[in-house]
Parts: sequence; C-alpha cells; structure tokens
Amino acid sequence: MKKTTLLAFIVLAAAPRAGVAGDDVINGEPVPFKPAPAESTLLMRHVEGGTEYVVFRSARGPGLRSPIHRHTSPAYSCVVEGEATVYMEGSAPHRYVAGECFWMPSGVRMANVNTGSKRVVLYDNFSLPVGTPYWQIDEDMAKHLDHQWDAPKTAPKTTP
Repeated sequence: MKKTTLLAFIVLAAAPRAGVAGDDVINGEPVPFKPAPAESTLLMRHVEGGTEYVVFRSARGPGLRSPIHRHTSPAYSCVVEGEATVYMEGSAPHRYVAGECFWMPSGVRMANVNTGSKRVVLYDNFSLPVGTPYWQIDEDMAKHLDHQWDAPKTAPKTTP
C-alpha cells in the first residue's frame, strides 16, 4: 500500500499541471515544441500618412514554433504552404492549412506552431504606426528572437 501511494505521488508530481503559470503557457497549457526563428523575407513595405504597411514571407520547419508573443497592432497571416496550429489566449488551438488566413488581434498572447510534417510558409501582414515594433515577445527564453522582424527599411516596390 505504501509503495502504491508513493508511486502515485511521484507520477502526479511529475505530470504537467494545467493552470501552471509560466511564460511558455497559453490558456493554462504549455505550447508544444521550442521557439525558433522563422526564415523571414520582407516582400513589401509602404509608408503612407504615418502608417507602415508591411508583408513578410515567413517559413519554419516541422516541429518549430514562434515564441509566445503579442502583436502591437492587429495583423493577419495567410498560410501559403503546409499547415500551422495557432495557440491564442482565450481560444482553443486552431489548425490552418494552405489557402487559409487567420487574424492576430493586438495585445493577445499567441504562438504559431508548425504541427505538420512539411515546412510551413506564411505571409504575415502588418499595418501599424511608423516606428512601432511588429511584436513583443513574452517568453524569456526566446527574447533573442525579437529581431526576427528587423528588416531593411526598403523592399521591392509594389507601386510606381
């Protein structure tokens, strides 16, 4: 009887606990996989009336994810290849496949996870006041990825 009680205690102590506070947790559950930088390419940048409009092409391999972050202005992303599961505060995880887009509200903790078996490619679209960062990373172990969106202030011209 004592061995069973001790074994049950060890199993419970080692199990992941819902609701545990941590910077790698959304909705009380750890986000799967470790954060890694995306391969990002600036496709378009346009400034008009104090607003910056930007499109990045971002790619991550299977089993990789963005750090848990918040966007400083609302944005959206479209899956071009592969699949991604979006973990967002206040919502159940949702899987998106090529041809689908998703909204990224301002100030909401989220992470984009490549849960597929192939590379995921996304077009990330931002519209924000000039000089505003695209995101704020909430995960301490991933703060070094903050510069993923640093890009030259020029991009291919989209209009004459």
